[in-house]
Amino acid sequence: MTGLTKGIRILASIKTTLFVLFLAFVFFFGPAQFILNYAVEGLGDFLGHFFQKALFTGATHDDPGRTSGRKCICRPGAPGRR
Repeated sequence: MTGLTKGIRILASIKTTLFVLFLAFVFFFGPAQFILNYAVEGLGDFLGHFFQKALFTGATHDDPGRTSGRKCICRPGAPGRR
């Protein structure tokens, strides 16, 4: 194992530890009830609409993003940009 690899591993371990400590601090000293309520609601919404959202293509609807023929919408003046 090279010195660079060992250094990256040490930094990653420190960063992970700090992240977990920060999450614990926010959970215990912040609005824990609010966090738990929205986490459960978000997970339920995700699981309840997963296949509907994952399989939606817009082919049978008038989805302007699908039928406009735009190539790129990332910068002004790009070809196909209105």
